[in-house]
Amino acid sequence: MARKIICQCEDCDNFGIAQPETAFYASNFKLMNKKYPVCKKCVDKHTDISKLSGILGILQQLDFPYVNKVWKDTEKLYPDSVLGRYIAEIRRNQTTRKMCFADTEKMPKGDHKSIEIDIVTEAMRDQFGTNFTDEELLAMEKKYRFLQPSFDEVTSMHTEFLVSYIRYRVKEEFATADNDVISAKNWGMLAEKSAISAGLTPNQMKKADLIGGITTFGELTQIIEENANGVIPLLPQFKFDPQDSVDFNLYCYLDYCRHLEGKEPCSYQDIYKFYDKRKADYIEKTGDRHNIFKHDPTEENREMVEKFIKMPDENVPASGE
Repeated sequence: MARKIICQCEDCDNFGIAQPETAFYASNFKLMNKKYPVCKKCVDKHTDISKLSGILGILQQLDFPYVNKVWKDTEKLYPDSVLGRYIAEIRRNQTTRKMCFADTEKMPKGDHKSIEIDIVTEAMRDQFGTNFTDEELLAMEKKYRFLQPSFDEVTSMHTEFLVSYIRYRVKEEFATADNDVISAKNWGMLAEKSAISAGLTPNQMKKADLIGGITTFGELTQIIEENANGVIPLLPQFKFDPQDSVDFNLYCYLDYCRHLEGKEPCSYQDIYKFYDKRKADYIEKTGDRHNIFKHDPTEENREMVEKFIKMPDENVPASGE
């Protein structure tokens, strides 16, 4: 069951009322439980995304990087939901999905798919340690971004094992490049042990890791919720046909029962009069709290249903009679 969140904005229209998490933007801050604590409506109301300062301000709070090309493309395609669609695109792209706002400074102005990692950040030192050279830290960061999309970091322990593996593997690669065979062998053994602990070997990886796709309805639902503005309009839309009408189905069912009893067919008009009476009795008794009968197509499509029904003028003998 999807959790609910209370918006922290004091002038929120729903202040103090728990709202579904789909009403909140995703956030990179783990302390925020992956959701920004101010609802989308309040963020949109208080953020001026027509100015670069406004864009950078909200992305800094959400801890997502700013990629100019992606923002501009999103702005053209989805002018009414730029921020939400932009976040979805950043999280979907394997190059940017693990980046935070601090990484914005090193992004080129060109294609976001070719982002280069050429600056050591404090985030890298915090993750891999301070006892490494800048060259080693950059190599670790590149390897982390390469491996992370195919690795399921279920808990902090999984992340720690992955980071340990990367440390050892990079040290092995540097030792090999320096022709230091003994050091390379030792680092390689440590990397292999960490790989087993992290579940990075092919025989340990789950089906989802190997196929790189959605394997459960829960994952599908989460992606649709996070990208509702872009996904929902593309889904198949229900088109009402005459045979979908409730009174028409009643008509067919009752005619079948009457046929079994050797009776004459009833009229379609009799059926929808019966349907109208039962509906009126129901509404009078219980009301229509959920607008079940609002714009009832059964009423709106009667003329079309009557044209759809083509009964013979006289009974046609069945074959063999």
